[in-house]
Amino acid sequence: IPTPHFVVFYNGVEPREEVEEMRLSASFCHETDEPELELICRYYNINPNYNTELKKKSKALYGYTVFVEKVRSYCKLSDLSEAIRRAIDECIEEDVLREFFLTRRNEVEKVTQLDFTFETREKYIRRDAREEGYEEGREDGREEERVNTERERKRAEAAEEEVKRLRKLLEQKG
Repeated sequence: IPTPHFVVFYNGVEPREEVEEMRLSASFCHETDEPELELICRYYNINPNYNTELKKKSKALYGYTVFVEKVRSYCKLSDLSEAIRRAIDECIEEDVLREFFLTRRNEVEKVTQLDFTFETREKYIRRDAREEGYEEGREDGREEERVNTERERKRAEAAEEEVKRLRKLLEQKG
């Protein structure tokens, strides 16, 4: 059988290395030096300024990168649907994946809408998780402060009781 190769093309907004190697065994719940099943996947960052030689070899990959960047830039100026339409129109004008966009425009608009919505959703989930973690940390800190304050109050009361006991002892002996 032909030798399989597994790749992921990354074009997200989080910073990533140019090329990474991912191993299935890194996800196993129990670490092992000799996994009985292993899958190695190359992870290529195809954002602008990454893997330029690879994108020179593939017109489709280069075109996809150009398209995604256009959508991102237009999203800053208008809503997502309009950004996608403008990016497709501009790619057609510039002969970037022209035939593909002419024949599959509707499909691309739907899929891109889903991809960007998913990416945005993931960004908001991460932001909310950070905020939630920060708030939990503050609550934990406040709870710890309450516990420490209570502990110190009990120590002070115990010390005060000890002082009273010692005074009584001194008074009895004096």
